[in-house]
Order: sequence, then structure tokens, then C-alpha cells
Amino acid sequence: MSTRQFLGALLAFSLVILTVYKSHMNLSYCPKESLRPNEIRQVVFAKIHKAASSTVQNILVRFSLSRGLDILLPKTGNHINEFQPEIDPHALIESSNGKSFDILCNHLVFNEEEIANYIPLYAFKFGILRAPLSQALSALRYYATFYTYPGTPLDKALRKYGQDPVDGFLNHPQEFCDENFKPNICYLNNRMSMDLGLSAYGLRSFKRNHTEVQEFVAKVDRQFDLMLLFEYFDESMILLRRYLNWEMKDVMYIKVNAAPFKSKYVWNRKPVLNSAQTAKFQEWEAVDIALYDYFSAKFFRKIREEHLFNDEVEAFKQIRSSVENFCQNEAGAKNQIKWIPSSRWTREFSVSLWDCQAMMLSEDELIKLARSAQLARLKNPGSASTLA
Repeated sequence: MSTRQFLGALLAFSLVILTVYKSHMNLSYCPKESLRPNEIRQVVFAKIHKAASSTVQNILVRFSLSRGLDILLPKTGNHINEFQPEIDPHALIESSNGKSFDILCNHLVFNEEEIANYIPLYAFKFGILRAPLSQALSALRYYATFYTYPGTPLDKALRKYGQDPVDGFLNHPQEFCDENFKPNICYLNNRMSMDLGLSAYGLRSFKRNHTEVQEFVAKVDRQFDLMLLFEYFDESMILLRRYLNWEMKDVMYIKVNAAPFKSKYVWNRKPVLNSAQTAKFQEWEAVDIALYDYFSAKFFRKIREEHLFNDEVEAFKQIRSSVENFCQNEAGAKNQIKWIPSSRWTREFSVSLWDCQAMMLSEDELIKLARSAQLARLKNPGSASTLA
């Protein structure tokens, strides 16, 4: 069964399929009493653009489905908002209890006060950051490939620097992103900070003010319990698992939304910045650079405080590699199930075809699945209330 066939069946027969999925999840997990009684279930994830955030989202949605939790979901599309901090309540699917939600993991501009209207203020809040140069070039590649609209600054710049858009951006970033016209729709100018609540308006002068930049970083630090790093993704997943008191299976993943690698493709040439480009980029991405520098240092301090952390990371890497190999090469066999034995780091658990399919869903498919499950609970209270 292909991923898309799987999704189609789910959407067509949501109640039936979700009931079947519940039985499969029972096979995939240890008995229900093994679920950690103090695992954290109210979670806010700041989904940062181009920072492996879709993979993290997949983990959170699967966790939610396995426990019948309510996700803050838009009625259509994948984004709650991207250009302003306000949340439109009419654009959301209501929660099953008519009050609060448990999980936030869709794109939005972070605003603590707005989010508190939907998810308890005490919810665990975390995000993920990526080295600013890597993040900006990934965003450039993505939006140049999929979202180039005629007449926009990005379109004009790509036409001008089409032979080497990366070099063009590093030398002339202001031509790719107009700071004076609708700066909030640009994804190439301190977008990680904007995702975390920084206003796009007045950004040109703001990022030249060191004091204001540091105050913004301090504000983010106060608002979030944990900030993970793209470059240390497995370490991030184990740190997250420990903070949330989840099981190792809960943070298993197969990379989603990862760009295919083509060795001769212009986007995959690792740029070597000259001194002028370095200075220009540091000025252009000043807020994101300050943000990343602060939280990367804090990330490594947290790791040093953890007991036997590297041992668990190595165990996780081995198990994850085994799971990924199974999902990509063996899971199609009828009733095929892979068992992971108990160890110091995990209870025994199994991985089924259903688990593999869920881990490999695209973001669009995943959100449709979550929306289907949530709407099913609204129409039939008590049905598929938990999938674990």
C-alpha cells in the first residue's frame, strides 16, 4: 500500500480507519499501563521555517493521534498564520472539549498572549533553530523553486542572478527581499526571529540596534522552555524526550520535507564567503545570528548537564537506523512488525506498517490525517478518543 493510498483510505473512511489504527497502535506500543503517567501532553512548538520543523511536527502529530489529544488546527491548509501574530478563531477546528487544545505544531507567528487563549499557559514551549546561513540559503532554494511570483523582488533578483542566485543573494540580499514593502512576507530576512514573534516592520533599523536585539533574544529565552538545534537533530530529540518524559518510540522519525541532493545542482554548492559577503550577511541576518549564537551555547550547556546523554544518543541512532531501514525496505510485507527489545534507554516496542506510513507522510498528508481524526471526534464524541 502506498502512502497516498493509505491517506486516501483514511480520509474516505475516517471513523473506520481510525478505529483500525487504534488497534494497530495497541500492537505498536507496550501495554497502556507502560505509558509514563507524568509525560507532558500540553506542548507548544514554534515551527520555524526551513529548520527540520516538519519532521518535529510529524513526531508531535503522531504523539497526539496515539493519545487522542486535540491539536490547534486550521480548517484548511497547513498554516494558522504566517504574516501577523493574531489568530483567527473562526479559521480553527474547535477542540473536542470546546475549550483548550493540547498541541500546537503548525506554522504561525509566535505570540504568547494569543496562544494562551487556546493552549494553557503552563504548556511546555520549545522550538528549533538552524545556523542562519544554512537556514537562509535553504529558504532561498525552497522559495525560488516553489513560490516565485512574477514582479516580486525575489522573481526580479532570480532573473538578474539566475546563473548563481546564492552568490547574488550573498552580495545583494536587499534585492531579494524588499525591507520597505510588506517585509513580513519575506522569508529571507531574519525569518527565524520573525517566526518567534519579531515584528517585520522597522526591522531594518532594529537589527542595527544591539541593545534591542539582545532584549528580543532575552524575551524568547523567557518564553521558551527549550530550544533545539537542526545541526544536532538526534541530540535534540533525546533532550526533548527527557524534558517531556516521553518514550523513545515517541521521538522516532524518518526525515520529511528534506530536499533531494544533486551533487551538480547550483543550490548544493557549499558557499565560501569572502570577507565582504561575511560582513554583509552578518548585518543582514543580525537578529537570527544573535538568536542562534545564544541558544546554541545554551543547548550545549544543557547537554553537559545530562547524565549519560551521549550513550542514549548513540543507542537512539542505532535504533532509528534500524527502524528506518525496516520502514523503507521491509514493512510492506503483510503483517510485518519489527520489535525493538527493551534496554536501559527504552521499553520494548514494535514498529508496524502503520507506524512507518505515519512517519513518512508529507506535511500536507499529515495535517489532513490529524484534521480527519479531530473532526471524527467532534462528530462522534468518544469515538477514537485515544489511539494508544
